[in-house]
Amino acid sequence: MKSFWHFKHLCFSPRALCLFAVACLVSACGKNTPISGTKVQLSMEDLALSGDPAAQNLWGFDLIHGNGIDKNPAEGVAWIRKAVAQNYPKALYNLAILHQSGQWVEPNLEKAFDLMFKAGRQGLPEAQAALGFMFEKGQGTTPDI
Repeated sequence: MKSFWHFKHLCFSPRALCLFAVACLVSACGKNTPISGTKVQLSMEDLALSGDPAAQNLWGFDLIHGNGIDKNPAEGVAWIRKAVAQNYPKALYNLAILHQSGQWVEPNLEKAFDLMFKAGRQGLPEAQAALGFMFEKGQGTTPDI
């Protein structure tokens, strides 16, 4: 007779482990531990300062749009550029969009195409879609349907 606690009962599926982790997180963030938007933003800033390219990109985006902090587009673009220097695909995409629109940076379709191409080569789907549009319309490159 097998006991209830047979080894196979101790193996968890990835989904079960994920649900367990979420339950632990929700439990840890109970009523006695308030989380303020400022603390969350400061944590993102700390991660950006540590050199994390994903955090640098998000922090820059937050600064550009004033998400929970004072709006500072110039500083935001500088943070996105730090992530671009590390070849982070989402930052390449974001800076390309800024160069396409000419918002907060000098409009430059050739630069936008180059950045979008690099992000697309790394497999970022939104960059690949935008790159197709740029090829179709000849934005920053020779038109090539």
